[in-house]
Amino acid sequence: MVSKERRKVKSDSLAAYVSRVRSEKQLTLIDVVTNSQMRLTDTWVSRVERGRIENPSMSKLEALASGLRVPAQELFDVCFGGKLEAQRQSFISSDCYLLHQMMETAPPGKRQMVAGMIRVLIDYLKTTVEK
Repeated sequence: MVSKERRKVKSDSLAAYVSRVRSEKQLTLIDVVTNSQMRLTDTWVSRVERGRIENPSMSKLEALASGLRVPAQELFDVCFGGKLEAQRQSFISSDCYLLHQMMETAPPGKRQMVAGMIRVLIDYLKTTVEK
């Protein structure tokens, strides 16, 4: 069973997350290496825990997830969750801004269509925020 604390992965740094999971599961560095099917070294895992490696490759993250016995998506959320969410919010804000600009400059016959697009985007935002 996954602890509630581990579900709050977005607030953890990769180093803190790896250290906490290893401690919770009482895994040694060698356990993590073995569980990863030898795709990692104990030195590499130790460097991650100490914050010396902050942007590992996707293949290393997958191996680390196996080594820690956690879902790969959880580890991806730790590394990229905040960044991806910020990019998504920026993208949505850009779309809203562009649609608003279109609304102001669109000929009267097209304004209704642009207003409809804005409503669809707002409805989408409401459903994603509620999740």
